[in-house]
Amino acid sequence: YPVSQEFSQKFSIPNFLNIRSAGLKGTDVSTISYCSLSSSFGQFTHNTKVGEFLTLTHQRPGTRNVVPEFVKLGTDPLAVPCKFAHDNGFEFFWSNRINDVHDFAHRPDKPYERWSKLKASYPEYLQGMCGEKLPFGRWSALDFSYTRIRDLCVQYYTEVCENYDVDGIELDFFRHLHLFGNVARGGVATPEQLDMMTDMVTQIRTMTERVGMKKGKPILVLVRIPDSSEYCKNVGIDIENWMAKELVDIVVGSDYFRLNPWKYFVDLGHKIGR
Repeated sequence: YPVSQEFSQKFSIPNFLNIRSAGLKGTDVSTISYCSLSSSFGQFTHNTKVGEFLTLTHQRPGTRNVVPEFVKLGTDPLAVPCKFAHDNGFEFFWSNRINDVHDFAHRPDKPYERWSKLKASYPEYLQGMCGEKLPFGRWSALDFSYTRIRDLCVQYYTEVCENYDVDGIELDFFRHLHLFGNVARGGVATPEQLDMMTDMVTQIRTMTERVGMKKGKPILVLVRIPDSSEYCKNVGIDIENWMAKELVDIVVGSDYFRLNPWKYFVDLGHKIGR
């Protein structure tokens, strides 16, 4: 987790919380949704065995990755804000970027500092060739047509729900909105691809219910998506089906662009009976 030079010289858990979370106390905020980086699929600043635990040294001037300093203290940058949230009366969600592509600038001669081992080892899972310009996507995005990619996504959420005291999980489809290579080239998601994503979300929902029962509390499922069910369906997100099947508890319809008035999702929820 990169921090400014000022704070990198005096790292401590209280300093970390003062920068990230302490200012929320006494506000109207009731839920903290925390993303443990995931800026290349499967790379996290929380302690993961399924993905890559980012303990590498950053090369950016004036910053450094302080995750190793969390490790020395026997914790990590997800466990700390989770404890802070519960100690101070907040709900705590883990937010995961489904297919983040900040790494699209990667080139073999100028490697992106967090180019993942998965993408390096299995380029066939990517939506394009290195450096390729796609009309509606990024070449470094993973293609969720592959069972392995969907299975890994489920495993990432499973690992966090089992090992951290989360009240909910966020499936952030807006970081970034690239699920299938054919869509990135101007097509729309096929019925088979919609079923793939519905099956993946169903597995995640089933897991949260299983783990939640074991822990004695519900684990909510939040999705962050475009504010149009038609747009969602074209890119691979069958949100009306997910809502009707009660696969998700919270739908957040906003981010880089807005397609409908705020009332749109309220009416959609009432139509489906949620």
